[in-house]
Amino acid sequence: MRAAVSIWLGLLAVGCATDGPQKAPPPPKTWVEEVERAAKVAAAQPTLVLRYNPVTCSCPPFEVQIGSRWARALVDDLDKPGSPASLLLERAIAERKARRVGQYTIKGKLNPSSQPCGQGAVYLTVSVVGSE
Repeated sequence: MRAAVSIWLGLLAVGCATDGPQKAPPPPKTWVEEVERAAKVAAAQPTLVLRYNPVTCSCPPFEVQIGSRWARALVDDLDKPGSPASLLLERAIAERKARRVGQYTIKGKLNPSSQPCGQGAVYLTVSVVGSE
């Protein structure tokens, strides 16, 4: 009898041993967090790819490729005559008038912090040093 009680208590102790309450999986990242994460990776690359794709809302007219997606991009110095950015804008507008959407490989810096613009979208900031 004593052996049966010992076995029963042993099984009870093993049966009750658990890892405790299961931790909930981390919540999915928001779209903004995903954009900023991808932008950090893109910011470390030697070149960036931009395209001119103006919209009717208050968002900037350029987009930057970050991984497999495009994000709105405010390009610094677009209004500075003769700057690499203003020359890129002139080229992009001319190509758009010719009904082409060009993609432009540039050397520059990408700030991976996002800012809000129209209708819930976000944009990143790009400084253009030169284009290919």
